[in-house]
Amino acid sequence: MSQNETLREALLEIEVLRRREREVLRETEALLEILSITTSGARPARALGLALEKTAEVLGAELVMIGRIHADGFMIESATSRDLVGTHISVDPGFLSKPRNVLDTAQTSKLANWRQTCPVPTESLLISPLRVSDADQRALVCAHSEPRRFSKKNLNLLQRIIQLTAQALRALELSSQNALLAAVIDGSSSGFAIADATRDDLPLVFVIEAFETLTGYSREEAVGQNCRFLSAEPSNSPERNRLRQAVKDRAAGRFLLRNVKKDGTLFWNELSLFPVYDSNGVLSQLVATQTDATERVLAEENTTTARARLRDVLDHTNDAYLMVLSDGTVAFANDGTKDMFKATDTQWEPGSSFSENWREYISGMPASFGALPDELADPDLDALCQNPLGIRSNLADGRQVLFRAQRTGENAIVVSATDTTAIRNTEKLLRQRAAAVENAQIGIAI
Repeated sequence: MSQNETLREALLEIEVLRRREREVLRETEALLEILSITTSGARPARALGLALEKTAEVLGAELVMIGRIHADGFMIESATSRDLVGTHISVDPGFLSKPRNVLDTAQTSKLANWRQTCPVPTESLLISPLRVSDADQRALVCAHSEPRRFSKKNLNLLQRIIQLTAQALRALELSSQNALLAAVIDGSSSGFAIADATRDDLPLVFVIEAFETLTGYSREEAVGQNCRFLSAEPSNSPERNRLRQAVKDRAAGRFLLRNVKKDGTLFWNELSLFPVYDSNGVLSQLVATQTDATERVLAEENTTTARARLRDVLDHTNDAYLMVLSDGTVAFANDGTKDMFKATDTQWEPGSSFSENWREYISGMPASFGALPDELADPDLDALCQNPLGIRSNLADGRQVLFRAQRTGENAIVVSATDTTAIRNTEKLLRQRAAAVENAQIGIAI
């Protein structure tokens, strides 16, 4: 080989190397640009769009798109052509889930559906799965209207681009989740406030509109203050002490507190408190939600008052009144029940078993009395409910009692035992007097 030929080959080799270097440099610059785009702090949707446009430029694609893989095809979520977002393309999912794929649609019969359902002409495809999370089924697809536009070399570059694209997609999804969370919080009817847990006085740093509506204080008036400015709870109340300890321990909890609005109106605040930690595990904020529980508290107070009055009335009668729940436990027993059917250990306390109380009563009866009727020796409350006349029986202490039972709408059973001793004695006396009149020797007319 002559010296000129040797020199010519060396120059050709150098030119080939230079072309490779320029190619590598171009690819590296493209990757750096995509990296810059995805980490620039731009809106995630905009960053992802720019990354797809750069991918199309580097790979020579007319269209680049990202979509979800379904059992019957591909749903476009992002694309360099916005008009295609939301489009469904029919294709065998196997083409999209393979590690790497370079395809010509005309040469693959199984891509006939793609050619028919894709809204733009597509002859060449460059496909790579795109994994954002373990549960994700996505793919990035580059398309061109001319055949054989992509090569294995394009696919290798796409594999490097795909990691940066996945990062942009994660940022977009996180942004969407944050936007959704913010919308849910802002639309909540409950107050929502965040306090800075890194500062001793825990000043509020954020409140939502519902907090302003609930308390009457504007955001400007509330931020910077400790939320104790709302409190109307006595300083030594058990609930306030419990809240104080939870704040000291930076612990979660739920509390019911008396608060006061800006206009002086008192209200009951159902407060939920929970800590938030940063990525290093350091406590950064305390988050509190506030709900106006005034109506519920007043309703509960009215219910409690009504129950107390009813109990007071029932406790001032000699008759026994008892409520038994569907599971056989005692819900209520008045003093008449405890006096008439003494149960030394269980004492008819709420939550105790009806059958256990009744056994206590039976075991305490004197042996000289004998026994109660079979229906009462081991009462069947369901059967007693079916008996409108009730069951009459004598007790060991000489009282005569009428047992009755009725089922409530909540499937509980109310049992009553009415002392009929005076009525029975009066009936007996009247019968005796009637017999005496009938046997008298003188005529009597009324």
